[in-house]
Amino acid sequence: MTTLDGPVGRRNGVAVLSAPDDQRKIIDLLDRIGPSDGGQSGAWSKPSPGRRYAPPSALVAAIKQFQQRWQPTGEIPKVDSVVDPNGKTLGKLDALAGAPSGPLPVGPGGTNPELIHGMLVEQMNPDAAVPVVEKKMVLAPFIPGMPAMQVPVVGVFYPFRFRIEKDGRNYWVGVAASPLTSDFTQAQIFIHPTPTQGKVVVATVGDYPRFAGGWNKIWRYLPTIGTQMAAVRPTLLIVPFMPDPARDPESAWNMFSTRPVETLSAIVTATHREMAARLPITGPRQPHKLQRIGVASYSSGIYFQQAFLNLFAGTGLVAETFDFDSRWIVRERKKPWVWTTNARATWISQWAPPKPDSHGRSEYPQPPPGSFIHIPDKALLRVGPPTATAHGKIGNLSYHWMMLRSVIQ
Repeated sequence: MTTLDGPVGRRNGVAVLSAPDDQRKIIDLLDRIGPSDGGQSGAWSKPSPGRRYAPPSALVAAIKQFQQRWQPTGEIPKVDSVVDPNGKTLGKLDALAGAPSGPLPVGPGGTNPELIHGMLVEQMNPDAAVPVVEKKMVLAPFIPGMPAMQVPVVGVFYPFRFRIEKDGRNYWVGVAASPLTSDFTQAQIFIHPTPTQGKVVVATVGDYPRFAGGWNKIWRYLPTIGTQMAAVRPTLLIVPFMPDPARDPESAWNMFSTRPVETLSAIVTATHREMAARLPITGPRQPHKLQRIGVASYSSGIYFQQAFLNLFAGTGLVAETFDFDSRWIVRERKKPWVWTTNARATWISQWAPPKPDSHGRSEYPQPPPGSFIHIPDKALLRVGPPTATAHGKIGNLSYHWMMLRSVIQ
């Protein structure tokens, strides 16, 4: 009989333990049983497991329907919308689905599909059961000396939100995944600005472990940038959510401070796993090994990007970097231009470095030739929301254009 750690479902309207791994097992059993036998094969939009004590309504309804089918025969004694370990409902599910006598071997983590590289990776967004369709006006490729123009784009993607349990801590990451994604060896990373902006605290360190409070405001970068990525090509867009201390690459608050390559692999593998639960595609048989990534940051996210690049130095994974207007920060304008060896670097800013004087001297360092895109604030007057700043327009509206010129195709 299939092994469960505890009951799954809702008894008398109250959710029971319903461990995510156990939910997945029951979902898979119901999905292998036809409707005439009380199952859901070909009859439902297969749900994703919810959190502990929070099974999805579709699963609870399917359990109840299965029990109603077999209760009149006496094979299931009662209809209570719960599958108990070693109970009659589980026994009947096993018998009809042809389940193996032992743990159900699923996922690259063995019997625990969430466990990848020793990390627990759970999909926590209840709105990710089906793809979302997002429309957005974005910057068209900019022509120097001309007013900036905007174009409409449409992106279709799953808005996954993963909780990663690693080294005794919770970390959070968003992934915008086009249903057309088939290549899991490459990805784009987008790093949001620091949650603290001067005296304004958008999201706190204390709320981070639960992804509560202001972190829902930081979440907005996932649909904003994910729409633009999905509108260009089906490459995974990963948004690691970073509390302020994560700017230190050695801080325990930085999810990549230990086993960075394995952590990124776990995120991509979990994404593939979730897509396979929703689409007619084969799931991952082992953790994915990435070959190339692009890394972009907006505004003060440059500090997180620098930590990220420090941690991935020497891996050979970084193929390109993008810096969206970090030069808006005054002290950043006087810093040297830094980029990753063998990676193409692009800077986009409203601030153009002053030209060197007749002796070739400048107070500000100069960018490498061809790597800097200057968009004057006056060129942006006709695009985006009227109240938005040039800084905001560059950070929120120009990712689509940069992906059109990306080296990761």
